[in-house]
Amino acid sequence: MKYWIRHLRAVDSTQNHLRRLLDRGATPPHGMVILTDKQTRGRGRHNRRWLSPPGGLYFSLLLYANRAGAPGPSEALSPEILPLLPLAIGAAAAEALDPRGESILIKWPNDLAARNRKLGGILVESDTRAAIAGVGINIEPVPLSSAISLAELFPGRTFEKRILLSKILDRFSHFLEEGPGAVTQSVNKRLYGRGVEAVHEGKTGFVREVLPNGALRLEGKNGDSCDIISGEIFPRDWKGGNLPEEAECGPREALDVERSIETVEEKGAERR
Repeated sequence: MKYWIRHLRAVDSTQNHLRRLLDRGATPPHGMVILTDKQTRGRGRHNRRWLSPPGGLYFSLLLYANRAGAPGPSEALSPEILPLLPLAIGAAAAEALDPRGESILIKWPNDLAARNRKLGGILVESDTRAAIAGVGINIEPVPLSSAISLAELFPGRTFEKRILLSKILDRFSHFLEEGPGAVTQSVNKRLYGRGVEAVHEGKTGFVREVLPNGALRLEGKNGDSCDIISGEIFPRDWKGGNLPEEAECGPREALDVERSIETVEEKGAERR
């Protein structure tokens, strides 16, 4: 897959920048990347603020969701890979940053984790025309107890943003070529919290695996399981915030609280 990279010194949000282009009727190329040194209004899921000072890797990638809206007839994601997009980009980043798989794990559905803290996050927003995948990775330390950086993980190493970006995009292209099976295989090798009890929307269970459709399986103490298709989980050793109230998993069920890929309206969507 080809990528077109545009570097901006500063921007409110790389996600917003690409969205504005689409809302104005432009047709940026499939694979366009907006890379920036600093975001003044960076955000994660649910419009949570994402601290984006100079020293991190911040970019958004435009991917057309169907051929009708793409600039070329063959420039669109396959329907099989779209639901796995946050995991595919997370796996690409984890493999690019830590090829041996010794330090960086994937916290379902859209975070990079190390030492029980957040190293980076992926935000995927889509409409009927396109998906925009935003990535934020801490290269230098940030003033948050719940966060960790590449500099802290790998002391003495230097990290050039362009090289990191190139490696991530290369691994992402690999997953596009190999398909969903390669994505889930990579994620399961690096799945954060495997075997650890976790909480999801009041349900507790032990993290087991990511399924071919991207759902996460939690298994209760009684052997019953929950297949989680959206939302967030909080493993016991996660240091990113307080755990919610809990109740054990019952007979297998699929919980659909919110999608891992957030949907925006084609027109009139409020942007921040």
